[in-house]
Amino acid sequence: MKCSSRNYLKTYSVLECHFADKFVLLKFLGHLWCKPPHRGEESVSALLQVQCLHIANACLCSVSGKTLKELSKLTCTVVPSLLVPLCSPISAVRKSAMSCIKTLKARLSPAQAGSVTTFIRVLFDNAEELAADPEQLHR
Repeated sequence: MKCSSRNYLKTYSVLECHFADKFVLLKFLGHLWCKPPHRGEESVSALLQVQCLHIANACLCSVSGKTLKELSKLTCTVVPSLLVPLCSPISAVRKSAMSCIKTLKARLSPAQAGSVTTFIRVLFDNAEELAADPEQLHR
């Protein structure tokens, strides 16, 4: 499975040195991709959102064990935070978020089935609509 381009994997490797726990790294990146693009001082660029999502996708490709278990819990904020970029007016942001959802679906086994896995499957099943239309989640 191709997770991300080589540049994002290099960036992920650098971040991994600073965030030994992949779950903490994913939560940090989630804070960045959830900020609205270009709206005041607390904003980020769409490019930064896309980069964060690609780095998260690289991270999701390599998680296992404890981190996967954490991601499948209802109390985990990483999966619901992917809904924010899915509502972005910028297509590249939505597509990057869908890449993360596709990776999560592939990584979470049926043995970890639960509400989060079901939620990811519903998002995955509607991937084309969600990537094409920023208003899809509102419907």
